[in-house]
Amino acid sequence: RVTASIEAERARLTTAVGEQTAEKKRLSMLLEAKQRLQADTETEIAAEKQRSQALAARAGSLKELIASLEADKTRKAADQAKAAERKSGDVDQAAPNGAPASTELASLPVPEGNRLTAAAPFSALQGQ
Repeated sequence: RVTASIEAERARLTTAVGEQTAEKKRLSMLLEAKQRLQADTETEIAAEKQRSQALAARAGSLKELIASLEADKTRKAADQAKAAERKSGDVDQAAPNGAPASTELASLPVPEGNRLTAAAPFSALQGQ
């Protein structure tokens, strides 16, 4: 009976040591991740400080600073619009050779032969 108790205690201690080792490994991985995030954050902060110093050097007054920030904003928006336009242009160009692009096709009138009924003014069709 004492031997069984000793064996049970030994198994419990072995399990506890295994759990502690796993926890230590988990904590070391968390610490490494935290250090990486901190380094990334410090790099971003340094870049932001450098950007703010460049803006401060470029602007002589608050009005000039606001104007330059607005110009940057409009330039970025124009660049994004051009990129979106190029992307949509690539999609339209994907049509088979000789076939009009999808936007051109949508703007074309429906041929008379494809209509189910003859064209009629709206006032003539009211009340039907």
